[in-house]
Amino acid sequence: MNHDQTSEHERENERLLELARFDILDTLPEAAYDNIVWLAAHTLNVPIAAINFVDDQRQWSKACIGTLTLAGDRRHSFCAHVVHTRETMVVPNTRQDPRFQHNPFVTGEPTIQFYAGAPIITGAGHVIGSLCAIDRKPRLPFSQQEREVLERFAALVASELELRVSQRAVEQTLAYAQATNARLQASEAQNTALLSAIPDTLIHLNNQGRVLSLQAGALSPTVFRGAQHIQDVLPPQETEALQRAIHSSLHENDVLCLEMLLSGDSVATECEVRCVRIQDDEVLVMLRDVSDRKRVERMKSEFVSTVSHELRTPLTSIRGSLSLIASGIFGELQPRGQNLVGIALSSTERLVRLINDLLDVEKLESGKLDFHIKAVDLGSLTEQSVDANRGYAQQYDVNLEYLNDSGDVRIQGDPDRLTQVLANLISNAVKFSPRGETVTIALGRHADRVRVSVRDRGEGIPQEFRSRIFQRFAQANAADTRERGGTGLGLSISRAIVERHGGTIAFNDHPEGGTVFWFELPVLSPATPTAGPGAVSRRVLVCEDDPNIAHVLQLTLQKANITADLTYSAEEAEQRLLEHTYDALLVDLLLPGKDGISFIRELRSRPQTADLPIVVLSAVADETKSTLLGDALYVVDWLNKPLDTPRLLSAVRLALRRDDHSKPHVLHVEDDADLREVVGQVLGELTRITQVGSVAGALTELQLSQFDLVLLDLGLPDGNGLELLPHLRAQFPPVPVLVFSASELDRPSVERVAAALMKSQTSNETLVQTIQALIK
Repeated sequence: MNHDQTSEHERENERLLELARFDILDTLPEAAYDNIVWLAAHTLNVPIAAINFVDDQRQWSKACIGTLTLAGDRRHSFCAHVVHTRETMVVPNTRQDPRFQHNPFVTGEPTIQFYAGAPIITGAGHVIGSLCAIDRKPRLPFSQQEREVLERFAALVASELELRVSQRAVEQTLAYAQATNARLQASEAQNTALLSAIPDTLIHLNNQGRVLSLQAGALSPTVFRGAQHIQDVLPPQETEALQRAIHSSLHENDVLCLEMLLSGDSVATECEVRCVRIQDDEVLVMLRDVSDRKRVERMKSEFVSTVSHELRTPLTSIRGSLSLIASGIFGELQPRGQNLVGIALSSTERLVRLINDLLDVEKLESGKLDFHIKAVDLGSLTEQSVDANRGYAQQYDVNLEYLNDSGDVRIQGDPDRLTQVLANLISNAVKFSPRGETVTIALGRHADRVRVSVRDRGEGIPQEFRSRIFQRFAQANAADTRERGGTGLGLSISRAIVERHGGTIAFNDHPEGGTVFWFELPVLSPATPTAGPGAVSRRVLVCEDDPNIAHVLQLTLQKANITADLTYSAEEAEQRLLEHTYDALLVDLLLPGKDGISFIRELRSRPQTADLPIVVLSAVADETKSTLLGDALYVVDWLNKPLDTPRLLSAVRLALRRDDHSKPHVLHVEDDADLREVVGQVLGELTRITQVGSVAGALTELQLSQFDLVLLDLGLPDGNGLELLPHLRAQFPPVPVLVFSASELDRPSVERVAAALMKSQTSNETLVQTIQALIK
């Protein structure tokens, strides 16, 4: 096919698309087209006139007068010649024209002997058919005026076609608009119904707090009756808070949420308030009555507090006593007695885990589970968890295998919570592996994430249980609980902990059998390399803004075999403390940006640095000492500039733990006599212990003796144990406080003590280790 043939083929395709655009073929007769052919026939004085369209196969007549139809095969079509030439065609005598003398329309009905056809040309310039005038006898001549009349009628047909398309488009647009309007009306009705059903109070306000519209909702209507401004409804303090929220919502385009107390009808209503920007200077304020929810939350909190105290305290005594008996401290037991004690201790541990899991679930749901995030070597943490669970695995005759092909991988996380996840996955894998098999714990890095996987050699997870496996109280079948123990809460808690770390947790089948549970966490950016094998074991951090003084301090400490890292601002020191573990901190008080006092207070508020020994060195040390003393329980010494080198080294050595071989004196404040007995037995070899059961008794002992540590319960008969803190701070050096209670401390209280341990979550070994760390 040559170029001309290709171009002609493309033009024909375009013409057919144009014909299809009008959607005219095979349509019913229409008066407009019938009128045109009638006028053409009578104007040109011919018996037959027709409007014909030509597609790729046939000729079809939209309107025709003088004969039934002129439809037929395109090969016999007179109009096809007009379409091809794109010009008006006149055939005076068809019997004398070689093109048409054998045409079936000439030799048969309607016996055409004269034909004149004008092209129907669309707005796009395509010829899609013709308007023709036909006679059954030859006709001479056909004047130029008649030709023009025929062409004008053909143009009228083209205009009618375009009008038809436009009208159809308008009808479709109108139909769409009507349908859209109907949908909008239905949506508006639905929204109105929904708004009417919403119990929230909706207030439409401008940026000045003026009420534009209001729907009172479930709140008392009398509160809002006649309100023109938000200050007509709310007290001044609440109005100011709401105005700030409106301002933030308008400027930051965020949904702001706050809580407030709304007074009305002599009843105070606890409300949750949300501000949503709807225009540049207007907001929608939604007030929801949350009194019932708050009441339930308070009841739930009270219940949790009761469970914590009433169950954890006696369980701690039971577990501690059984641990002491099982250890043989009171003499060896008969095999049968040893077995019974072991059963009792195992059942106690199981009950403790159940209570702790239930309380963890409640705290996760309420968002009150604390996470103490710091830089963590996940490889070391995983290895420690594997070692800690080997004894448990031995009970099931299962081996633990640890594989690490990535070395040290650092993450940001809470080591205690991640240890909880690892312990749960490992213990599950052990329980569901046959005796004599191996559980494989592997750590591997994938780009910017690290994966810890735990593979068991069990039978796999039933298909119908897989979708529920991370739900609370999920068990594949009831026999799992009876045969293997467990609460069905571990995986649910593990998922929540991993997700709070920005990670994911899942499982899959292993090709060689068994199931692999795994979790992934984002990797911390690489930290500064640590010192080589020849480095000293003690390291301190110096925060001093004067480079010369900092350098002198570093050299002084190096001579005493103490490594010192230098920082020149509180912000830089904070970053170093995240990246490394230090044995002590030397800090100036007059720092650029954040001052030393604020820096120390922030360190005391963070669990990972709450017990970091601190030496203050400053030109204003003495002046600041009395101010800061109440907040810094572990400021070892206050050194004025210029520095006294011997005193500096003495203070640093003290911070790095004193070498005192005498038994430390511990004051134990606890109202439960059984627990006092257990703790006394646990600490008897380590410390010299004095025990009292009340705040008043503790105050008396503090006046009589000096103590190295106070082991403190909170719920005492004559008050809260925290009431003793001011008296302990008044002593010099201040006495470290270890809270050992069934109640969890809130953040401000944690800031005021050296450490806090939960009853029933703390083993005898943990209690001893914590006390040793505080009194060394």
